[in-house]
Amino acid sequence: MFNKTPRSIAIKTLMVAAIFLSVLIGYQLWQEYRMNVLINIDTSAGSIVAVDITWQDDSDDEDGFVVERKESGDFVEVARLNSNVTAYTDYSLVAGTAYCYRIGAFNQVGTAYSDEYCIDIPEADIVVDTTLPPLTGSETITSEFITQPNVIELAGRELYSFKSSATYNVDFSKDEVENIQYNIADGNLSYEDSALFTFQDEGSYVESGFVSMRYNEVNNVSFSLNGNGDPQVASLYMSVGVWSSVPAAFLVIAGDTSDIISIPRGYGWHYLKIDIAFDESMEVKINPIGVFGGYSALNVAGVVLNEKSISTSFASLTDISLADSANIDVSNVKYMTSYFISGNEKLSSGEVIGIDYLGTSQYQDAIYSFIDNGQVVATGYTEMAWKKANVISIDLKNSSEQPVYTSLFLRAGAWVAGTSQLEMKLNGETYPIELSYGYGWFFIRVDFEFSGNAHVEIKPVDNIGGYSQIMFAGLTMQ
Repeated sequence: MFNKTPRSIAIKTLMVAAIFLSVLIGYQLWQEYRMNVLINIDTSAGSIVAVDITWQDDSDDEDGFVVERKESGDFVEVARLNSNVTAYTDYSLVAGTAYCYRIGAFNQVGTAYSDEYCIDIPEADIVVDTTLPPLTGSETITSEFITQPNVIELAGRELYSFKSSATYNVDFSKDEVENIQYNIADGNLSYEDSALFTFQDEGSYVESGFVSMRYNEVNNVSFSLNGNGDPQVASLYMSVGVWSSVPAAFLVIAGDTSDIISIPRGYGWHYLKIDIAFDESMEVKINPIGVFGGYSALNVAGVVLNEKSISTSFASLTDISLADSANIDVSNVKYMTSYFISGNEKLSSGEVIGIDYLGTSQYQDAIYSFIDNGQVVATGYTEMAWKKANVISIDLKNSSEQPVYTSLFLRAGAWVAGTSQLEMKLNGETYPIELSYGYGWFFIRVDFEFSGNAHVEIKPVDNIGGYSQIMFAGLTMQ
């Protein structure tokens, strides 16, 4: 099925090699297997020789992948990876040695292997092809070992907590920590509620603990730092420990910059703050080097953004309709209902930060229908009595340079002779919504556009009894 002829490529003349093939397993296809050869990554701690193998997984029926290597004779398994893992880095290479690799996708049916791919690791220094991207980019990595931190004061700065997957003080910066990925091929992730890393803001407790993984080179954590062009410094708080007398280190990659951080000694825990300076978006990866057992682990606690960067926000009301419909077409828009059912997430850069009901509210599964390409995907609304103390509060965020067009869907009626009024506030600007008659219902649609942050409040102006109510069905963004 596959060509088993080894192919040798001199690394002196080729820094990045790629082959493309198809592997059929369980009647589904995964393809595009690539081997990238990284040689002599210069860092402050010296240099390493590594082979970085990545592949594209277009199948959903594999149980996992195996990476096999041979110097001579038979292939030997060097890593067994979980499903959906698409990368492996082999650091255990010896200069002057030839290695052959192959990748296998396995499930209950069996294992399907890629072609063999062989490389020569020369003894002499490598002459890098200058047409390739440099290994050191504009980002900088500065690491320091710190005393056991216990309490870390945020002082208003933005924090991403690995343990809770939550972001705090989000308005501090328009830069973001996103796309957290744990690639775990040995053992399991452990979420530890520990006081060793306790974050507080102006003396008030915010979060504590960390996420732990075994100290094995097949495990790693990565995340994206999304910059906006302004200088920013992200501080990663973490700890490591290896229960061995053998020297150990781990690799930090930030964009096109990398650094190897040596662990001072074994049989104990070491705490670090790693500062990553950046201005544009990039990926960060933390990867153990080697395999150590016992209590050995790599732990990540949180990322703190240090430089304040505030998005310029604007919001503009475009229309208010009092004759809308109970059927809301969400076929080509992102939506969220009053009961927090959402869909079509990729159709807008707008985010719903929060929907709050200040006062007594009740959900009713009636009247409103959200329709996506002819299918009802959600129904209902949340109602509040017509009291001026009752408020529907909505917070939205848009990180894009382009405005987001938003529609709010409400139903209101006041059981009173004559007119009645709702009050809407959009980023502090007040807009009246006047109902021209009583003892009846109005289907209301409010349209506006915004960038940055938008805060909306809608409430009755007076207290009116009887059947009088204000109902919120949901919103759309595009």
